[in-house]
Amino acid sequence: MSVSWQAHAQEAEEVEEDEDEVEMTIPLVQSPVAGEPKRFVPSRWGDVLYRDGAQITSLDTGKEVMRLADQDAEYGFSQGSCHSGDKTFMGCGQVSIQRNVKTFEVTETRKVGNKTKQVKVTKKVSYNYTRVSFIDNDGTYVRLVEVKDSVPSPSDPALGTRYRAVVHGAYVDKENRPTMLYAVNKTVTTPGKKKGQYNVQSTTEEWIWRGGTGPTTDDAKLYSQAAAQKFTWGAGSPISRESGAGAGHETRVNPRLQFVELNGEVCMIYASEGGPGPLHFQCANQATHVEVVEEAMYDFRAEADKEGWLYVFYHEPTEETAKVASSKDGRQWRHALVDTKESGWQMDTAVHGDQVYLLYYYFRNSFNKGLKVATFKGGAIAQDPVTIVRRSEYNTGWYPSLAISANGSMWMTWWDNVLEKTRVWSHLKHPREMGAHVVEDTGGWEDGYKNWALQAGAGGWYTFWNLVDIAPSTEDTGNLELDPTEYTLDQALLAATSLEAEFMGWSLAMSYAQSIIDDAKDELNEAGGENIQRLTGSIKVDKLFPGHDVKVQFVYGKYEGTATAGAGVLLNGSGANNRAQLPIDTNYVDAQALFLNKWRVKYGLALTRYELPMVLHTWHAPAESEAYFYTGSFFRQTSVTDIKALAGYSTLDYISKYENYYSGLFFDGYLDAGVSLLSFDEIQLQGAPGADPESSSFTFVGRTTVHVGYLLFSRWKGARGLGFYLRPAYLAEGSFVGLPTKPDDRDSDNADDAETRITPGLLSVRHGPWFDLGIVW
Repeated sequence: MSVSWQAHAQEAEEVEEDEDEVEMTIPLVQSPVAGEPKRFVPSRWGDVLYRDGAQITSLDTGKEVMRLADQDAEYGFSQGSCHSGDKTFMGCGQVSIQRNVKTFEVTETRKVGNKTKQVKVTKKVSYNYTRVSFIDNDGTYVRLVEVKDSVPSPSDPALGTRYRAVVHGAYVDKENRPTMLYAVNKTVTTPGKKKGQYNVQSTTEEWIWRGGTGPTTDDAKLYSQAAAQKFTWGAGSPISRESGAGAGHETRVNPRLQFVELNGEVCMIYASEGGPGPLHFQCANQATHVEVVEEAMYDFRAEADKEGWLYVFYHEPTEETAKVASSKDGRQWRHALVDTKESGWQMDTAVHGDQVYLLYYYFRNSFNKGLKVATFKGGAIAQDPVTIVRRSEYNTGWYPSLAISANGSMWMTWWDNVLEKTRVWSHLKHPREMGAHVVEDTGGWEDGYKNWALQAGAGGWYTFWNLVDIAPSTEDTGNLELDPTEYTLDQALLAATSLEAEFMGWSLAMSYAQSIIDDAKDELNEAGGENIQRLTGSIKVDKLFPGHDVKVQFVYGKYEGTATAGAGVLLNGSGANNRAQLPIDTNYVDAQALFLNKWRVKYGLALTRYELPMVLHTWHAPAESEAYFYTGSFFRQTSVTDIKALAGYSTLDYISKYENYYSGLFFDGYLDAGVSLLSFDEIQLQGAPGADPESSSFTFVGRTTVHVGYLLFSRWKGARGLGFYLRPAYLAEGSFVGLPTKPDDRDSDNADDAETRITPGLLSVRHGPWFDLGIVW
């Protein structure tokens, strides 16, 4: 019979605070471990087990249970996976490494002033010997694989063979028979063909079955004391997917695969893709897999109860909901909704008897988010989700971990204050005690999911724009020295706007983002051929970024000034181009379509347009010629369209989603890079008879931006989350357009037609005070 937490809640002592002020009553305990916890070791013992590196400890007693180690002290523990059986048995797969360093002297040519001399240099190069082994706490040690990197050669340390091993998972069945899955990757580096460079010519993955079957060409290695097993991946390979723990939190990642036991067989749930994608189920003696989930993202967990029911808990990214798939035979699966939108992208699970417990993060709105628990039995939901942690003041509940021992001892841990990274722990004697700590709804508007949102802002950026013209070396211009262009620019005030708006699943920002992307597609299609048209024609933001919020930003203004060409630059042309000084009178527009994941890390597309006088450096390779030769540098008024992919982080984007008040400093930034499309009046190449005039080109562009300042943010519960923000700050960005160097010679196979390369060399630094304000709702 399932536990009724509502009944236990009614029996609990009443809390004297008003109901809408009660956000958490679950007891907290002192952290039993230091630092960020790794995932608990799945346990059938009476204790909850925890592994920190090579050490496995009981949280209930505080005593060390086992320490992973190789037989030889020279081999240090590197990576592993453990699982406990009945009573006191523990089995682990581990990778251990002996790290070696070879020191040798090589002779190098060094330039000292105007002379070169031969000097002897001491170099140290590391290489490893790697072992994969099985170990248990009864003293068993089985070495499964031993591989050795080739000893580095003094002629080139990069040459040779390198190995990388990983244990994908370990499991101990009900009869204390361990199973582990592991892989060894082999990389062979051989000399390249050009200029003494060395490239990876072949990378092979050596996969060998263990357990008596001998070597095969299958996709994985399986070691089992239960029987000689044969296992073939039905789809892809298991991938360690970044979990809800967030980027950079290596201490809590999704297992590469997750074991379950079905009718005495060891089976696995695994993801075949790193992003949104399917989850597969397969047992070790089956040749094919079953697709359990068509699309899952972020955390997923697999469990089996003592009645033989299998469960796969996952986050469905399109609807952004927590779901469960259950099965009794592993072939037929039924799916059920656990919770509504923005739930379950971070989760953990544990089994106690015939019940499975799911602990997961949920978000209704900024005043109602935290942790919920649901109970499952007999392949279905036995107890609807109830809230055990809720905070309105700040975001809580990220990075949850859950474990329950055989006697019911229950440990939970999570980040109580996400922004401050404050971790808390709770310990209950039995899961039924959670019934006394259910947080009831307040009866207010914040109980429901807020299916509309608005963040709109406007401001200004007073900019100083410094431009530096970079000329090619005389070696690339046939000994012609070029003086740089001098730029004089007035300061300018640029307007900045931003918008993130959604109502009932319809995103206004999404439509703007699609228009920005469509403009970029049109520009690329004009510059490229059929392949680019085919690629960009398939771009749809709602398909590329499921489960993301969308935001658009615009910066626009006007710059004025002059540009004066340096000596050596060709001015011959028609009309306004036939002079050494050109005016700068340009509208500057920068539009960004941003996609924000659950951590509010943003990535997307930037489309930038402006005009500047530039020096365009040209090189030409005639038909049948492998070499390029210099054909002049031309001063031209140039229209620039930059199309760039970008990635970064904004404190405001996180605060406006999850928090209700913030007053403090922030440090944000992003990087972008892409292609710059150039158009200009015709250029007639010098010394290239028969070459067609050129009026367009493309080159590379990159930019880095830093935003530092103060952020004040506040919103009010009584106004259904209406609030405001203001940001006085300083913004600086540095960018480059073009690489003014002579192109490398062409391969003879690609030298049939004539080819011209045109590129500027321009460094840009824009900086100045920034201020914006806006509303959120």
